[in-house]
Amino acid sequence: MDKERVLPRLLVRVEEAARLCSISRSLMYELVAAGEVPSLSIGRSRRIPLDGLRAWIEAQTGPDGEAAELPAVGPEERHRRRNARRGRETGR
Repeated sequence: MDKERVLPRLLVRVEEAARLCSISRSLMYELVAAGEVPSLSIGRSRRIPLDGLRAWIEAQTGPDGEAAELPAVGPEERHRRRNARRGRETGR
């Protein structure tokens, strides 16, 4: 019998993508929600294409090869984004 061919993974969970980038799970979810990191929804799951993640990482690298700074997102902005995703108005 032939061994089954192992295919490379094309998609990873958000938690795995965060671990690969050495950032927190919540920051990766914020980047996905902001549309900065490409993702797709499969049922109730969110997956990130590895090719898209690699492209995003390359885009974060400056022309001199140094990593660019990720924008800092404070608790008020996270709250606003979360409410916007849930379709709620912020009363502020």
